[in-house]
Amino acid sequence: MSQTVNAPAARVVIRTVLITTDFSELANRALPSAAALLPNGGRIHLLNVQHPRCLPSGQYHQGPWDAEGQTAHREHIKACQDRLTALARGAGFGPGIEQTVEVIESQDAGKTIVAVATKLAADVICLSSHGYTGFRAIVLGSVAEAVLAQSTCPVFIIRQTG
Repeated sequence: MSQTVNAPAARVVIRTVLITTDFSELANRALPSAAALLPNGGRIHLLNVQHPRCLPSGQYHQGPWDAEGQTAHREHIKACQDRLTALARGAGFGPGIEQTVEVIESQDAGKTIVAVATKLAADVICLSSHGYTGFRAIVLGSVAEAVLAQSTCPVFIIRQTG
């Protein structure tokens, strides 16, 4: 004679959340959603990945670095760090939530995000997806898709609506 036993579901406790942002409005909408995953406090690590040859104009430096290009790049990375710090401070995460910020230079944002999540032992990654499809997705790539494919922890995606 068999008997059905209804065991309580395992409770998942989230303590560390990695949030990525490219500073777009959509990406920054992940902040309150991520904080909601930590009702009892925890740690939020806010990450921005910049291309190692990016400039403040949004363009990439071509050819060998000259002193002016190197200076512009360093200033851009510093501005990103300052912007990330201000974003974290302004998010109002609430009591019990520790926050850290980091800007990393990498040509492969998806791989870098997964590596940071692994290093932090993140319980979940929060990021946005603009939902590009077809040729546009091939040309622009999809960081969210790469993170989904490579991550060993759950991924919480904020999607473009409308």
